[in-house]
Amino acid sequence: MRVARLVPAAFVYIQGFSLANLIYLIFFSQFVDKCGRPLFRVGQLAVLLALLIAQYIAFVFHPHAMPLSAIASVLGLLAFAIRADVLFDWDGSAQMREAFRRVLVWVLVVYVLDSLLRVKYLSMNFTGWSDYELKEQVKTSLWLADDTNTLTIHVVFLYLISRSVGLLRAHPWRLRALFIYLSLASYSRAGLAAMLLVVLVEEAAVRNWLRARYLLPALLMLSGAAMAGLLWLIRNTEIDSSVVSKADLVVGSLAHWVSADWWRRLFGSGYFSNIDVGIYNWASGHSIIYYGLVDFGAVGTLLMGTLILRSFRSIQARMVFALYCIMGLSVFRFDLLFLYITMFFVEHVSERRPHGDGRRSGFVSVNHPGVPGGV
Repeated sequence: MRVARLVPAAFVYIQGFSLANLIYLIFFSQFVDKCGRPLFRVGQLAVLLALLIAQYIAFVFHPHAMPLSAIASVLGLLAFAIRADVLFDWDGSAQMREAFRRVLVWVLVVYVLDSLLRVKYLSMNFTGWSDYELKEQVKTSLWLADDTNTLTIHVVFLYLISRSVGLLRAHPWRLRALFIYLSLASYSRAGLAAMLLVVLVEEAAVRNWLRARYLLPALLMLSGAAMAGLLWLIRNTEIDSSVVSKADLVVGSLAHWVSADWWRRLFGSGYFSNIDVGIYNWASGHSIIYYGLVDFGAVGTLLMGTLILRSFRSIQARMVFALYCIMGLSVFRFDLLFLYITMFFVEHVSERRPHGDGRRSGFVSVNHPGVPGGV
C-alpha cells in the first residue's frame, strides 16, 4: 500500500505528539517523494510568500516568542500551495478507494475506543457538556486531540471523507448515527451543531430542496442561527460561560482591531501574539476572527483567505471552509493540514452525478452508474 493511502489515518492525532503525529509524517514523506514533480502552484506560492512577508513585518513591530506549533501552521499554509492530487497520488481507481475505506474503518475503531473511555470516565454524566473544569480534566486523560472542539471537527472531517470514498454507501443512517454519537461523546456543543448541520445540508442536497448555489448561504444562516440559539440559551440559563466567552472574544477582537494603530490593523501583531482582548486572555480561543484580525491583520487575513479559497474552488470545498470558520471550532495552529485534506477529498475524490437540471449536490456524492466506488 502506498503511503498516500494512509492519509485518513492522519486524523488519529494523539495529544502530546506534536510534529511526531502521523499527519506530519505522511505530509513530509509525500512531499519529499514528489519534489521532482510539478507539485506547486506558482500563483499560490506567491500568495504564501506575500503572507510570510506580511507576518515578518508584524513581528518586526511586535517581537514575541512562538511555540513549536508555528512550524505546524507554516506547513499547513504551505500545503495550500501544493496540488493535492499530485501529493496524494490520487488515481480515482476502485482499488485506491477500497484502500482508503479500509484505513477509515480502523481510524473509526480508534475514535470509538476513545469515545468509550470518555463515556466511562464521565460515568454518563452529560453535565460534562457544561462543566468546564471537568472537560479540562478529561482532556488530559485520553488519547486523541485534547481539545473537545478540535476532536469534534476531526470527527466532522472524517464524516465528509467517509462520504467521499463511499464508506457510508451501504449503511448511511447507521454510520450517521455513529458519527453523531462520536460528536456527542466529545462533549462539544458547537461540534455537535456542526455535525447536525452537515447532515441537514446533505439531505437538502440529496432531495434537491435547494439549488446548489443557495447551499452555502443556507449553511451560513443555519450556523448563525445555531450559534445565536446557543448564546441565548447559555445567557438565559447561566449554565456556563464557554459560549458567552467565545462570543465576547469575537467582540473583543473587533474592538482591539478598531482601536489599534493603522499599522497593526494592516499587518496584525504576528502569529501567536497572545494579545489580551479582555476575555481572560483567551488568545488560543476558537475564533477565526481573533486569529485573522489580531494576529494577521487585514492584509494577512486577505492573503490567508486567498491562499485557501484559491486552492479548492468548488462550492462543496468552500462550504467545508465556511463551516470550519463560523462554528467556533477552528484552532488555527493545529487544524490546517486536516482542513487541506478534507477539502481535497470533498472536491476531487467524490464521484458526483448532475441532477436533472444539471446541478450538483452539496456535501454528498451520488451513485454514478459505471463508476466503481461512487457513493
